[in-house]
Amino acid sequence: MYNKLVSYLDQNNILYNYEFGFRKNYSTSLALIDVVDNIYEKLDANQTVVGIYLLTFDTVNHDILLYKLQNYGIRCTTYQWFKSYLSNRNNIVILIMCHPV
Repeated sequence: MYNKLVSYLDQNNILYNYEFGFRKNYSTSLALIDVVDNIYEKLDANQTVVGIYLLTFDTVNHDILLYKLQNYGIRCTTYQWFKSYLSNRNNIVILIMCHPV
């Protein structure tokens, strides 16, 4: 399903150019390089740079995601498959912080 969906999104030019999360040849390293490049560009222009970075876990609203999938042309059986997969799902994140002794 992943390969078919990504292929469809690529062929129809649906994804934002700076979506690095799961695309072929678009690693998170490239995302960091892009951010660092932008920071250096602003610093070279004597501009102030401030960054706020948040770590998020499963913050995607499933209703909004399903709405977007429909708008992108994902319909019928494929849409129902995604809807079924996303329905009644709960995620639990456990964060364990270790301090050196």
